[in-house]
Amino acid sequence: MTSTLPLITALLLAPLAALHAAAAPKPATKPNVVFILTDDQRFDTIAALGNPIIKTPNLDRLVRNGVSF
Repeated sequence: MTSTLPLITALLLAPLAALHAAAAPKPATKPNVVFILTDDQRFDTIAALGNPIIKTPNLDRLVRNGVSF
């Protein structure tokens, strides 16, 4: 009986923990911000910002879907 007592106790208390978690207020969502800073790179070394020679597909996608300055 002593080995089943902790199991029975856990099974009886589990629904209370689930109710507490469901009733807890959710934190306010914050915007996702990623700031990418590259060293020794000029604005004209990215294809999306005007360079017709250098191919930068990943940076071009970031420029299209985000903000660059």
